Amino acid sequence: MRTRVALVAALVSSLFVACGPGDEPTSKRPTTTSSAPHVADVFQLHRYAQRMSDTWLPPVVLPYGDDDHQLGTSLGGDGEGIQWGPSYGTVAPDGTWWILDGAKLRFAHYDARGTYLGAVPIPPAHLVDGRYVQWQHPLALADGTIVTYRFGGTDQTTLLLLRDGAFEEVALDRQVAVKADDGALLYGHGSEDQLLAVDIASASVREVDAFRSRAGARYQLMRDGTALRLTLPDRRIEHRWPMVAAETGAPAAGAISLVSTADGRLHLFVDGAAEDEEGTGRSGYGIIEPSGELHASEPTRDPWGPGDDGTGSRLAARPGGDEVWLITIDTDAVRLYRRA
Repeated sequence: MRTRVALVAALVSSLFVACGPGDEPTSKRPTTTSSAPHVADVFQLHRYAQRMSDTWLPPVVLPYGDDDHQLGTSLGGDGEGIQWGPSYGTVAPDGTWWILDGAKLRFAHYDARGTYLGAVPIPPAHLVDGRYVQWQHPLALADGTIVTYRFGGTDQTTLLLLRDGAFEEVALDRQVAVKADDGALLYGHGSEDQLLAVDIASASVREVDAFRSRAGARYQLMRDGTALRLTLPDRRIEHRWPMVAAETGAPAAGAISLVSTADGRLHLFVDGAAEDEEGTGRSGYGIIEPSGELHASEPTRDPWGPGDDGTGSRLAARPGGDEVWLITIDTDAVRLYRRA
């Protein structure tokens, strides 16, 4: 059963996307030029907008309800009537969506326009007490495998794989908070913030000095106080971008979602707040080029709803593709926004 404690833990763990072990090298801010107007030297967090900008297409809406083609909700949280929605979703290589529909104990399948394609029930053997879904952060690999994970204690993580309509559990011998993939390997953090790579085929975990993007480039991207720090080891590039409130310039920070695309770009979404600004939510969507240049961030709508358990990434991208989606778990439906 999902709780507020689990939600808070998920949010805290999501603050760090990829950080290196040990002492961090000194970083420097990027050089900007007038010939590249998209380059920014700070990452701005904007006050929530009323709606998504025109850089995003109208959303695909997957409503809640009792019918098979609708997603479910379940009583959770503090037990006072909060209805949790689905635990996010992911885009498969064929462009279809798999939504982890915890209330209906299944993965629901939709095409890119929101047409229902069916569902795969999760057998009781893969549920806690045969009744509860505690899997989180769905990811799709290049071979079409859908992966989620859950912790089994301080020294173990279990993966749940969905392949060709069948489920398989893979036990790992150490704790890994999965954050990203390169199309084949999973990447995440250990209990002491080590960078880890997971090979599903061998159920092996090893320490690495960087994650790999879906274009094969190594990177580290981390939250460093009220700044973002990027390291591209192969290019010997480092940048440090202060996070600031767009309207005031005050220091800001937040939880990070990140996805890489086949064109080598890193896409990030930061949701948080500015210092000394109580009750004002802020967010920003940005793009980092393979060269390490940062695009100026864009405002988004409020991504949060009361039924959002915070256990997945806000961003998703199809393996082998360049399009990016933003996911919101709202009170009436899941909404999938594709960048135009």
